[in-house]
Amino acid sequence: MNKRTWLRLAALAAIAGGAIWAWTGAHISLMPPGDPGAGVYRDTHSFMTRLGLGMALVTVGMTGVYASLRAPGRWTTGAYVAAAAGSLLYGVGTLVRSDMDMSVQFDPLQPLGFVLAMIGSLGFAARLTRSRDVPAWVKALLWVGAVSMVLFNDQFVTSWAAVPFGLSWVAIGGYLALQTGKKGE
Repeated sequence: MNKRTWLRLAALAAIAGGAIWAWTGAHISLMPPGDPGAGVYRDTHSFMTRLGLGMALVTVGMTGVYASLRAPGRWTTGAYVAAAAGSLLYGVGTLVRSDMDMSVQFDPLQPLGFVLAMIGSLGFAARLTRSRDVPAWVKALLWVGAVSMVLFNDQFVTSWAAVPFGLSWVAIGGYLALQTGKKGE
């Protein structure tokens, strides 16, 4: 598969994954908030599979951003690998919980994967801050996405953070799609 085709697929994945996160986050956020201290939780189990799929697609989009870099360096590669590994763990944890009809109240794969994906996303955004390979607005969107991911919690008002996370990846997917039209790629 040539680079242009790969970037197109990564662009579509980023757009789809971002849209899934934005839509699902808005849907969750419109539900009454939970109060875990009082033992009241939002019933978000039915949304977890969508968020897992969205996370996997966003990670494919991140792979496209990574592939578009000329010389990523060790730290950027490490941050990308951490984000991708975290996304994989999150996805596996989501599938495990889905297979058990979400009856497992605490599955360590899903939260550990999400934390690792957050750390990797923050590191990826930080490392690309000085890069000349991507425009400043893409760097800003990577930061918006990473910080929104850190703020996201499906039980509180911070569930709205899924919307800017998703929309930032929709826009990054648009950037990747524009990259496929460049001559010489």
